[in-house]
Amino acid sequence: MKKVASTLIFRAALTILVSATFVVSGCTSKDKGGAAGLKSGNPLAGDALLLKLPTSTAAFAVMDFAGDGYKLFSQSPYGGSKNAKKSIDALIEKIREAGTGEELVDVLKRVLDSSVQLGLVAADGSYTVEKVLARSVVFGGPATNGQLPIDAGIFLKGASGVSMTDKLEILKSSFSGSSLKIAEESIAGATKGFNIGKADAPAKIYFAASTELLGATLSKPSIEGLFAKTNTGAIEAIQTSPEYKQATSPFAAPEKPLAFTYASLLRLKPVLESIAKADESGEFKPGEMPFDALAIQSSFPKQYVHNLGMAVSPKTETQTKVFTALQEAALSPASSKLPNDAAFSVALDTRFVGKLETIIKSINESAPAGVTDQVKQLESVT
Repeated sequence: MKKVASTLIFRAALTILVSATFVVSGCTSKDKGGAAGLKSGNPLAGDALLLKLPTSTAAFAVMDFAGDGYKLFSQSPYGGSKNAKKSIDALIEKIREAGTGEELVDVLKRVLDSSVQLGLVAADGSYTVEKVLARSVVFGGPATNGQLPIDAGIFLKGASGVSMTDKLEILKSSFSGSSLKIAEESIAGATKGFNIGKADAPAKIYFAASTELLGATLSKPSIEGLFAKTNTGAIEAIQTSPEYKQATSPFAAPEKPLAFTYASLLRLKPVLESIAKADESGEFKPGEMPFDALAIQSSFPKQYVHNLGMAVSPKTETQTKVFTALQEAALSPASSKLPNDAAFSVALDTRFVGKLETIIKSINESAPAGVTDQVKQLESVT
Protein backbone atom coordinates (compact mmCIF):
# COMPACT_ATOMS: atom_id res chain seq x y z
CA MET A 1 0.00 0.00 0.00
CA LYS A 2 2.86 2.38 0.80
CA LYS A 3 4.34 1.79 -2.65
CA VAL A 4 1.02 2.59 -4.32
CA ALA A 5 0.65 5.75 -2.27
CA SER A 6 4.17 6.85 -3.18
CA THR A 7 3.48 6.33 -6.87
CA LEU A 8 0.30 8.38 -6.69
CA ILE A 9 2.00 11.18 -4.79
CA PHE A 10 4.86 11.18 -7.28
CA ARG A 11 2.42 11.56 -10.18
CA ALA A 12 0.60 14.33 -8.33
CA ALA A 13 3.73 16.38 -7.70
CA LEU A 14 3.35 18.62 -10.74
CA THR A 15 -0.39 18.76 -10.17
CA ILE A 16 0.21 20.92 -7.11
CA LEU A 17 1.92 23.48 -9.29
CA VAL A 18 -0.72 23.55 -12.03
CA SER A 19 -3.85 23.51 -9.90
CA ALA A 20 -4.84 26.70 -11.64
CA THR A 21 -5.30 24.86 -14.91
CA PHE A 22 -8.34 23.18 -13.40
CA VAL A 23 -10.04 26.47 -14.24
CA VAL A 24 -8.33 28.29 -17.12
CA SER A 25 -4.98 29.57 -18.24
CA GLY A 26 -4.54 33.29 -18.76
CA CYS A 27 -2.17 35.65 -20.51
CA THR A 28 -1.37 39.32 -20.73
CA SER A 29 0.25 41.76 -23.07
CA LYS A 30 1.59 43.86 -20.21
CA ASP A 31 4.97 42.08 -20.06
CA LYS A 32 6.70 42.61 -23.37
CA GLY A 33 10.25 42.05 -22.17
CA GLY A 34 10.80 38.73 -23.84
CA ALA A 35 10.99 37.04 -27.17
CA ALA A 36 12.12 39.90 -29.36
CA GLY A 37 11.92 39.02 -33.02
CA LEU A 38 9.19 36.41 -32.58
CA LYS A 39 6.50 37.92 -34.74
CA SER A 40 2.89 37.09 -33.90
CA GLY A 41 -0.42 38.84 -33.46
CA ASN A 42 -0.78 37.00 -30.15
CA PRO A 43 1.49 38.39 -27.40
CA LEU A 44 1.65 34.94 -25.83
CA ALA A 45 3.65 33.60 -28.75
CA GLY A 46 6.40 36.08 -27.88
CA ASP A 47 6.44 35.46 -24.13
CA ALA A 48 9.85 35.53 -22.42
CA LEU A 49 9.39 32.11 -20.79
CA LEU A 50 9.21 30.51 -24.23
CA LEU A 51 12.84 31.45 -24.81
CA LYS A 52 13.76 28.93 -22.11
CA LEU A 53 11.96 25.91 -23.57
CA PRO A 54 14.16 22.82 -23.96
CA THR A 55 15.06 21.73 -27.49
CA SER A 56 12.97 18.57 -27.00
CA THR A 57 9.75 20.61 -26.84
CA ALA A 58 6.99 19.45 -29.17
CA ALA A 59 4.02 21.03 -27.40
CA PHE A 60 3.53 23.97 -25.05
CA ALA A 61 0.81 26.06 -23.46
CA VAL A 62 1.41 29.67 -22.39
CA MET A 63 -0.72 31.00 -19.55
CA ASP A 64 -0.91 34.30 -17.72
CA PHE A 65 -3.05 35.29 -14.76
CA ALA A 66 -2.22 39.00 -14.65
CA GLY A 67 -4.08 40.25 -17.71
CA ASP A 68 -7.50 41.78 -18.27
CA GLY A 69 -8.69 38.58 -19.96
CA TYR A 70 -8.25 36.52 -16.81
CA LYS A 71 -9.82 39.22 -14.66
CA LEU A 72 -12.92 39.22 -16.86
CA PHE A 73 -12.98 35.43 -16.86
CA SER A 74 -12.76 35.19 -13.07
CA GLN A 75 -15.63 37.69 -12.76
CA SER A 76 -17.83 35.82 -15.25
CA PRO A 77 -20.51 33.30 -14.21
CA TYR A 78 -18.31 30.50 -15.55
CA GLY A 79 -15.02 31.40 -13.91
CA GLY A 80 -16.49 32.78 -10.72
CA SER A 81 -18.35 29.56 -9.95
CA LYS A 82 -15.25 27.36 -9.84
CA ASN A 83 -14.23 26.01 -6.44
CA ALA A 84 -11.27 23.68 -5.93
CA LYS A 85 -12.45 22.33 -2.57
CA LYS A 86 -15.90 21.43 -3.86
CA SER A 87 -14.41 19.79 -6.95
CA ILE A 88 -11.96 17.66 -4.97
CA ASP A 89 -14.56 16.77 -2.33
CA ALA A 90 -16.90 15.57 -5.07
CA LEU A 91 -14.09 13.51 -6.61
CA ILE A 92 -13.20 12.00 -3.24
CA GLU A 93 -16.83 10.99 -2.72
CA LYS A 94 -16.89 9.20 -6.09
CA ILE A 95 -13.61 7.43 -5.31
CA ARG A 96 -14.94 6.18 -1.99
CA GLU A 97 -18.18 5.05 -3.59
CA ALA A 98 -16.16 3.08 -6.12
CA GLY A 99 -14.11 1.52 -3.32
CA THR A 100 -10.82 2.47 -4.95
CA GLY A 101 -9.09 2.99 -1.62
CA GLU A 102 -7.82 5.76 0.60
CA GLU A 103 -4.41 6.15 -1.07
CA LEU A 104 -5.75 8.34 -3.87
CA VAL A 105 -7.93 10.22 -1.41
CA ASP A 106 -4.81 11.05 0.61
CA VAL A 107 -3.09 12.35 -2.54
CA LEU A 108 -6.02 14.60 -3.43
CA LYS A 109 -6.15 16.02 0.09
CA ARG A 110 -2.40 16.64 -0.05
CA VAL A 111 -2.78 18.46 -3.39
CA LEU A 112 -5.55 20.68 -2.00
CA ASP A 113 -3.68 21.43 1.23
CA SER A 114 -0.51 22.28 -0.69
CA SER A 115 -2.43 24.51 -3.08
CA VAL A 116 -3.83 26.43 -0.12
CA GLN A 117 -0.37 26.77 1.43
CA LEU A 118 1.05 27.98 -1.88
CA GLY A 119 -1.72 30.57 -2.09
CA LEU A 120 -3.22 29.19 -5.31
CA VAL A 121 -6.46 28.37 -3.52
CA ALA A 122 -8.17 30.18 -0.63
CA ALA A 123 -9.33 28.40 2.51
CA ASP A 124 -12.91 28.33 1.18
CA GLY A 125 -11.75 26.64 -2.04
CA SER A 126 -11.97 29.66 -4.35
CA TYR A 127 -9.09 30.16 -6.76
CA THR A 128 -6.57 32.92 -6.00
CA VAL A 129 -3.99 32.04 -8.65
CA GLU A 130 -3.52 35.63 -9.81
CA LYS A 131 -2.16 36.56 -6.37
CA VAL A 132 0.72 34.10 -6.78
CA LEU A 133 1.40 33.67 -10.49
CA ALA A 134 1.78 36.08 -13.36
CA ARG A 135 2.44 33.54 -16.10
CA SER A 136 3.21 29.90 -16.69
CA VAL A 137 4.35 27.65 -19.51
CA VAL A 138 3.65 23.92 -19.57
CA PHE A 139 5.63 21.91 -22.12
CA GLY A 140 6.47 18.41 -23.26
CA GLY A 141 8.19 16.42 -25.98
CA PRO A 142 10.16 13.23 -26.71
CA ALA A 143 12.93 12.61 -24.18
CA THR A 144 16.54 12.51 -25.30
CA ASN A 145 18.12 10.90 -22.22
CA GLY A 146 16.54 7.46 -22.67
CA GLN A 147 15.32 7.13 -19.06
CA LEU A 148 11.80 8.31 -19.80
CA PRO A 149 9.76 8.38 -23.04
CA ILE A 150 8.92 12.06 -22.60
CA ASP A 151 10.49 15.22 -21.25
CA ALA A 152 7.95 17.53 -19.62
CA GLY A 153 7.75 20.35 -17.14
CA ILE A 154 6.36 23.70 -16.12
CA PHE A 155 7.95 27.15 -15.83
CA LEU A 156 6.33 29.78 -13.61
CA LYS A 157 6.82 33.49 -13.14
CA GLY A 158 5.59 34.89 -9.87
CA ALA A 159 3.19 37.78 -9.45
CA SER A 160 4.58 41.14 -8.39
CA GLY A 161 6.00 41.01 -4.88
CA VAL A 162 5.82 37.21 -4.60
CA SER A 163 9.01 35.28 -3.74
CA MET A 164 9.11 32.07 -5.74
CA THR A 165 11.97 30.86 -3.54
CA ASP A 166 9.59 30.91 -0.59
CA LYS A 167 7.00 29.03 -2.63
CA LEU A 168 9.61 26.38 -3.44
CA GLU A 169 10.20 25.80 0.28
CA ILE A 170 6.46 25.36 0.82
CA LEU A 171 6.32 22.94 -2.09
CA LYS A 172 9.23 20.97 -0.72
CA SER A 173 7.60 20.65 2.69
CA SER A 174 4.47 19.23 1.05
CA PHE A 175 6.42 16.09 0.16
CA SER A 176 7.58 15.50 3.73
CA GLY A 177 5.89 12.57 5.39
CA SER A 178 5.66 10.64 2.13
CA SER A 179 7.93 7.77 1.10
CA LEU A 180 9.44 9.87 -1.68
CA LYS A 181 13.15 10.56 -1.44
CA ILE A 182 14.00 14.28 -1.33
CA ALA A 183 17.52 15.44 -2.17
CA GLU A 184 19.10 18.88 -2.50
CA GLU A 185 20.01 19.81 -6.08
CA SER A 186 22.37 22.53 -7.29
CA ILE A 187 21.04 24.39 -10.34
CA ALA A 188 23.17 27.15 -11.85
CA GLY A 189 21.38 30.50 -11.72
CA ALA A 190 18.77 29.29 -9.23
CA THR A 191 18.67 30.23 -5.58
CA LYS A 192 17.50 26.83 -4.37
CA GLY A 193 16.78 23.44 -5.87
CA PHE A 194 15.89 19.85 -5.00
CA ASN A 195 14.68 16.65 -6.62
CA ILE A 196 12.24 13.96 -5.61
CA GLY A 197 12.08 10.34 -6.66
CA LYS A 198 11.45 6.80 -5.58
CA ALA A 199 14.19 4.51 -4.34
CA ASP A 200 13.24 1.81 -6.83
CA ALA A 201 13.02 4.07 -9.90
CA PRO A 202 15.69 6.09 -11.75
CA ALA A 203 13.24 8.85 -12.76
CA LYS A 204 13.22 12.08 -10.79
CA ILE A 205 11.41 15.40 -10.80
CA TYR A 206 13.68 18.43 -10.53
CA PHE A 207 12.56 21.64 -8.80
CA ALA A 208 14.34 24.98 -8.64
CA ALA A 209 13.53 28.63 -8.03
CA SER A 210 14.92 32.14 -8.01
CA THR A 211 13.18 35.22 -6.68
CA GLU A 212 10.92 35.56 -9.74
CA LEU A 213 10.94 32.12 -11.36
CA LEU A 214 10.11 28.55 -10.37
CA GLY A 215 10.32 25.42 -12.47
CA ALA A 216 9.68 21.68 -12.27
CA THR A 217 10.88 19.28 -14.96
CA LEU A 218 11.58 15.61 -15.61
CA SER A 219 15.18 16.28 -16.65
CA LYS A 220 17.94 18.34 -15.09
CA PRO A 221 19.04 20.03 -18.35
CA SER A 222 15.49 21.34 -18.84
CA ILE A 223 15.36 23.01 -15.43
CA GLU A 224 18.86 24.42 -15.96
CA GLY A 225 17.66 26.06 -19.17
CA LEU A 226 15.13 28.15 -17.25
CA PHE A 227 17.86 29.87 -15.22
CA ALA A 228 20.59 29.97 -17.88
CA LYS A 229 21.80 33.36 -19.11
CA THR A 230 21.45 32.28 -22.74
CA ASN A 231 18.30 31.16 -24.55
CA THR A 232 17.85 27.65 -25.88
CA GLY A 233 16.72 28.54 -29.43
CA ALA A 234 13.91 25.97 -29.24
CA ILE A 235 11.02 28.40 -29.74
CA GLU A 236 12.65 29.99 -32.78
CA ALA A 237 12.97 26.55 -34.41
CA ILE A 238 9.32 25.82 -33.66
CA GLN A 239 7.94 29.13 -34.85
CA THR A 240 9.86 29.12 -38.12
CA SER A 241 8.66 25.61 -39.03
CA PRO A 242 6.15 25.27 -41.91
CA GLU A 243 3.62 23.46 -39.72
CA TYR A 244 3.62 26.22 -37.09
CA LYS A 245 3.11 28.89 -39.72
CA GLN A 246 0.25 26.96 -41.31
CA ALA A 247 -1.50 26.21 -38.00
CA THR A 248 -1.34 29.82 -36.77
CA SER A 249 -1.96 31.58 -40.10
CA PRO A 250 -5.77 31.91 -39.60
CA PHE A 251 -5.40 33.74 -36.28
CA ALA A 252 -6.03 37.44 -35.86
CA ALA A 253 -4.65 39.28 -32.85
CA PRO A 254 -6.97 38.31 -29.95
CA GLU A 255 -8.72 40.86 -27.79
CA LYS A 256 -7.94 40.25 -24.11
CA PRO A 257 -6.13 36.93 -24.65
CA LEU A 258 -6.26 34.11 -22.14
CA ALA A 259 -4.09 31.27 -23.42
CA PHE A 260 -2.11 29.98 -26.37
CA THR A 261 -1.42 26.29 -26.98
CA TYR A 262 0.59 24.65 -29.73
CA ALA A 263 1.45 21.02 -30.47
CA SER A 264 3.55 19.65 -33.31
CA LEU A 265 2.52 16.09 -34.08
CA LEU A 266 5.53 15.83 -36.35
CA ARG A 267 7.83 16.44 -33.38
CA LEU A 268 5.75 14.01 -31.30
CA LYS A 269 6.20 11.26 -33.89
CA PRO A 270 8.62 9.16 -31.75
CA VAL A 271 6.14 9.15 -28.86
CA LEU A 272 3.20 8.32 -31.14
CA GLU A 273 5.12 5.49 -32.75
CA SER A 274 5.93 3.98 -29.36
CA ILE A 275 2.24 4.12 -28.47
CA ALA A 276 1.38 2.41 -31.76
CA LYS A 277 3.81 -0.41 -31.01
CA ALA A 278 2.12 -1.00 -27.67
CA ASP A 279 -1.31 -1.09 -29.34
CA GLU A 280 -2.03 -4.79 -29.80
CA SER A 281 -5.05 -4.09 -31.99
CA GLY A 282 -2.90 -2.36 -34.59
CA GLU A 283 -5.64 0.19 -35.21
CA PHE A 284 -3.57 3.20 -34.19
CA LYS A 285 -1.44 4.15 -37.21
CA PRO A 286 0.43 7.45 -36.78
CA GLY A 287 1.70 7.29 -40.35
CA GLU A 288 -1.85 7.72 -41.65
CA MET A 289 -2.70 10.70 -39.48
CA PRO A 290 -3.31 13.82 -41.61
CA PHE A 291 -2.50 16.30 -38.84
CA ASP A 292 0.96 17.89 -38.61
CA ALA A 293 0.24 20.48 -35.90
CA LEU A 294 -2.53 22.32 -34.09
CA ALA A 295 -2.76 25.68 -32.37
CA ILE A 296 -5.43 27.03 -30.04
CA GLN A 297 -5.75 30.59 -28.80
CA SER A 298 -8.26 31.53 -26.14
CA SER A 299 -9.50 34.98 -25.17
CA PHE A 300 -12.20 36.61 -23.08
CA PRO A 301 -13.32 39.92 -24.63
CA LYS A 302 -16.90 39.44 -23.38
CA GLN A 303 -17.23 35.67 -23.64
CA TYR A 304 -14.94 32.65 -23.53
CA VAL A 305 -13.68 32.36 -27.13
CA HIS A 306 -11.43 29.65 -28.61
CA ASN A 307 -9.89 29.62 -32.07
CA LEU A 308 -8.41 26.44 -33.51
CA GLY A 309 -5.93 26.25 -36.37
CA MET A 310 -4.47 23.09 -37.88
CA ALA A 311 -1.65 22.19 -40.24
CA VAL A 312 -2.69 19.19 -42.30
CA SER A 313 -1.07 16.90 -44.84
CA PRO A 314 -3.76 14.58 -46.21
CA LYS A 315 -2.50 11.05 -46.69
CA THR A 316 -5.49 9.67 -48.62
CA GLU A 317 -7.88 10.84 -51.32
CA THR A 318 -10.73 10.92 -48.80
CA GLN A 319 -8.75 13.12 -46.42
CA THR A 320 -7.90 15.46 -49.29
CA LYS A 321 -11.57 15.94 -50.19
CA VAL A 322 -12.65 16.46 -46.58
CA PHE A 323 -9.99 19.06 -45.79
CA THR A 324 -10.59 20.86 -49.06
CA ALA A 325 -14.24 21.23 -48.09
CA LEU A 326 -13.32 22.49 -44.63
CA GLN A 327 -10.71 24.97 -45.83
CA GLU A 328 -13.03 27.95 -46.33
CA ALA A 329 -15.16 27.47 -43.23
CA ALA A 330 -14.99 30.26 -40.67
CA LEU A 331 -16.56 31.35 -37.40
CA SER A 332 -18.50 34.59 -37.39
CA PRO A 333 -16.54 37.52 -35.85
CA ALA A 334 -19.65 38.23 -33.79
CA SER A 335 -18.79 35.27 -31.55
CA SER A 336 -16.34 37.39 -29.56
CA LYS A 337 -19.07 39.95 -28.82
CA LEU A 338 -21.44 37.58 -27.02
CA PRO A 339 -22.36 38.58 -23.44
CA ASN A 340 -20.44 36.71 -20.74
CA ASP A 341 -23.58 35.04 -19.37
CA ALA A 342 -24.61 33.48 -22.70
CA ALA A 343 -25.53 29.81 -22.29
CA PHE A 344 -25.02 28.87 -25.94
CA SER A 345 -24.90 30.31 -29.42
CA VAL A 346 -25.17 28.95 -32.95
CA ALA A 347 -23.03 30.14 -35.86
CA LEU A 348 -23.55 28.83 -39.40
CA ASP A 349 -21.05 29.25 -42.23
CA THR A 350 -22.98 28.51 -45.42
CA ARG A 351 -19.76 28.04 -47.40
CA PHE A 352 -19.11 24.98 -45.25
CA VAL A 353 -22.73 23.83 -45.31
CA GLY A 354 -22.66 23.96 -49.10
CA LYS A 355 -19.90 21.34 -49.08
CA LEU A 356 -21.43 18.95 -46.55
CA GLU A 357 -22.76 16.79 -49.33
CA THR A 358 -19.24 16.39 -50.69
CA ILE A 359 -17.93 15.49 -47.25
CA ILE A 360 -20.64 12.90 -46.65
CA LYS A 361 -19.90 11.24 -49.97
CA SER A 362 -16.15 11.41 -49.40
CA ILE A 363 -16.19 9.57 -46.10
CA ASN A 364 -18.72 7.04 -47.45
CA GLU A 365 -21.07 7.39 -44.52
CA SER A 366 -24.41 5.65 -44.81
CA ALA A 367 -26.48 8.73 -44.09
CA PRO A 368 -30.22 8.25 -43.53
CA ALA A 369 -32.46 8.86 -46.51
CA GLY A 370 -33.15 12.53 -47.13
CA VAL A 371 -30.13 13.88 -45.21
CA THR A 372 -28.32 15.01 -48.36
CA ASP A 373 -31.43 16.83 -49.59
CA GLN A 374 -31.82 18.54 -46.22
CA VAL A 375 -28.18 19.63 -46.34
CA LYS A 376 -28.76 21.20 -49.75
CA GLN A 377 -31.66 23.23 -48.31
CA LEU A 378 -29.32 24.72 -45.70
CA GLU A 379 -27.16 26.27 -48.39
CA SER A 380 -29.59 29.18 -48.76
CA VAL A 381 -29.55 30.01 -45.05
CA THR A 382 -27.95 33.39 -44.29
